[in-house]
Amino acid sequence: MDKNSYIKELTKNLSSLPKEEKEDVLREIEQNINDALAAGENEADILYRLGNPKMLAKAYMGDYYIKQNKFLKCIPFFIFTGFSSLFIVPFCGALAFGFGIGSIALIIGGILRTLGATWITMLWYNEPLPQSLSLLYAIPLAIIFFLIAYLNFKLLKAYFKRISASYKRRTMFN
Repeated sequence: MDKNSYIKELTKNLSSLPKEEKEDVLREIEQNINDALAAGENEADILYRLGNPKMLAKAYMGDYYIKQNKFLKCIPFFIFTGFSSLFIVPFCGALAFGFGIGSIALIIGGILRTLGATWITMLWYNEPLPQSLSLLYAIPLAIIFFLIAYLNFKLLKAYFKRISASYKRRTMFN
């Protein structure tokens, strides 16, 4: 593969990025290639160091979507970037989602039980909680659940940023 076909393949794989972002990425990659060529490096070695254009494009797209808070679009890249991703992404994602839903369910359950829904059971040290205290019991638990969800979300976001930056750093030759 030569420089032009590499750039063409990279362009094709960056198709979901906005035009300006795509142009910035292509300009950066071309500049790095041209600088390395000017320094006397072999084109094949440069392209080898850049890696697969599809993976490089995914790294840039992942970085872009993280900055835009559009995580669902970048999850496929991060799941397949390494062995640790096979565990970290599903684990933190499931915790963030589960505890987030749990925090909402706790508030709704507390409100419903306070309003008289007797089918909802809340226990305090294996003793039934008085119905009038249901919401007061649910709110702190919901806050704890929300914090766990939020921390896992932030951890996942930081992991995505680190993986994306790491992949881009490995392929650049500044």
